[in-house]
Amino acid sequence: MDIHHIALVNSRCALWERIFGWNSRSPEGFSGQSEEADQAPPDGHPEDQELLLPSTLDADRRPQQLADIEIKLRKGQASEYLKALRNQLSQRLVIHREMARVLRGQNNLTRAHSTLDRLKVQINESAKGYRNARVALQRLGMAENDSSYPPLLDSDISTTNVFDNPRPLGRGEPIPISWIWRINMKTEIGDGPQPIGEDWLEEGAGLIYQTNSWCSKSCPLLVLRVQFLDMKVNRDRWKEEVILLEEEIRRIEHYFLYFSERLVERSMQVHGGLAAHLARMSATYLKLAKDVVVCYNQL
Repeated sequence: MDIHHIALVNSRCALWERIFGWNSRSPEGFSGQSEEADQAPPDGHPEDQELLLPSTLDADRRPQQLADIEIKLRKGQASEYLKALRNQLSQRLVIHREMARVLRGQNNLTRAHSTLDRLKVQINESAKGYRNARVALQRLGMAENDSSYPPLLDSDISTTNVFDNPRPLGRGEPIPISWIWRINMKTEIGDGPQPIGEDWLEEGAGLIYQTNSWCSKSCPLLVLRVQFLDMKVNRDRWKEEVILLEEEIRRIEHYFLYFSERLVERSMQVHGGLAAHLARMSATYLKLAKDVVVCYNQL
């Protein structure tokens, strides 16, 4: 619709301005474009433009201070993508088992297949994001054979032998567990990936072993429980941020009202132009206090 097209055009214009601002604030020698190119009209859409980052430049043109910052950010990005990948694989396994055990009827199966299709897209996006972050780390100096962030192959994106019982006799050699389930990626700055054993789900989840094998029914559900608790922690943190923001807005309003009242009292003690100036400043602070309330109500 036209209204949506106008909103899209406005968003693209705002994004172009941010991109130009980023290029204009880049350190000397960081930007690979000339002044004529910066002043030229943009080609294509801003969302298709590649931002100039240290990983996109040659080593001799790369500011080391900015490169160190991007290394930390890329490591956190890779860890988050890997964490999302494990959660999505666990969800996919739960849905497959529910389809085989309890789901009946065309409507339920159709919804399950739709959910699996969405999960497939999310898994591909998480895998792509991890690979892109690893490529950026390699450009910034990480070795190809660095075990901290191994290459992610299509065969690694698997839940084989993580939740299922070992293969019975006559079905070939057991497939080893993928490395994505053996490494715990730390997202805190300064902490690297920590290797952990195959029983990584046992710690903190209280899993029960059955004849030294995984409990095939409860493990995926416990993974989802851990994911739920993780999301709950994020939700509580955002709730705390909202409380702090509301308190800050309330204090700003009281700050403006306080100065408005003090200026009114001061204006009553003087005469002439000074009294008029103080009255005008008091009205300005009062208007600011009202604007704060209006902006808060619009959030």
